[in-house]
Amino acid sequence: PVPAELPAGKAHHVLGLEGNMWTEWVPNQDRYDFQVYPRMAALAEVAWSPANLRNWQDFSARMETHAKRLTVLGVKYGMPEEVTTEGASLVGKWTAPQMKEAGLEIEWDVTALTEAAGKYEASLWYTTGSAAIQIEWVALVQNGKEVQRDTHLGWSGTDKRDIVYRFQLKKPVAGARRVVRAWVRPLGGLDSNGEVYLRKVK
Repeated sequence: PVPAELPAGKAHHVLGLEGNMWTEWVPNQDRYDFQVYPRMAALAEVAWSPANLRNWQDFSARMETHAKRLTVLGVKYGMPEEVTTEGASLVGKWTAPQMKEAGLEIEWDVTALTEAAGKYEASLWYTTGSAAIQIEWVALVQNGKEVQRDTHLGWSGTDKRDIVYRFQLKKPVAGARRVVRAWVRPLGGLDSNGEVYLRKVK
């Protein structure tokens, strides 16, 4: 690839390209995969294919097959998540002053929204700040006792991955206080702000 503003007579000085990955704020292999793939395939396409042969539709079709290969290999590649707050209620927020480098437990009251038995989904949406959060688990708690915990790594920043956590409430206790509780850790600093939503699925 040659920058358009580079004079034609100097194009021969461009020997190739590279893709650097700085890992100071990459906590694990899953996050590394998310940030590198499928960008690496796109980088290779630009580096190895003559400009006149590059075709977005063709590349996209080939990427569908390549994505299946990555899945078989266990690569946690990044693709846009179809997650929405439609039909969900805002139950609380997290703010930069709350954040701790080592991580912390935060909870939000959901008593009024969980009076009926059923399945619920909580989602944590980063909104502003220079830091994302890594979510280790989210639980539904009733009168101080965990009803159910969904444990998986989520990431909520300018890009989002696996930010939906699910639980089932079989027997809501009348008069009980219920909260959504989460363990989160800011990455890239402490400046992270976001919103928490809850939706009843069934």
